[in-house]
Amino acid sequence: MHFIHSPDMIEMDECYVGVATEKKVKENLKRGKGSQRKAIVAVSAESIPLEDLETGKSSRFCSYYQMEVLGKVDGEHAKKFIKKNMSGEIVLFTDKNKAYEGIENIVDTHFTVVSGKESTNDTLKWVQKAISNLK
Repeated sequence: MHFIHSPDMIEMDECYVGVATEKKVKENLKRGKGSQRKAIVAVSAESIPLEDLETGKSSRFCSYYQMEVLGKVDGEHAKKFIKKNMSGEIVLFTDKNKAYEGIENIVDTHFTVVSGKESTNDTLKWVQKAISNLK
């Protein structure tokens, strides 16, 4: 297992992933968010900022990913994931999910972004790519 070491910036988000379920059982289970047919997965990506010295254009490079099934999306489970998988000076980027409230106590810097097209294409780019490839 790799730890994500600082001073690199880290993107973090969670997603719901379908769980293999027999068809007979599947028909009787709830659908949608919170369904027993879905597992909650925390995803983090080490996102290293780069800048082209000639053009001044900035981009990001992704080095490591971490994924883990969570029991539920809340502050306690999010903090356990961070403590288990990250060390050092952490600069963390997340969406505005309430599960990330109070994270400032265990990371050095915490930035939140509103989920949307801009944040998906820029701030949370690598973690969203990992989530789309996972699904």
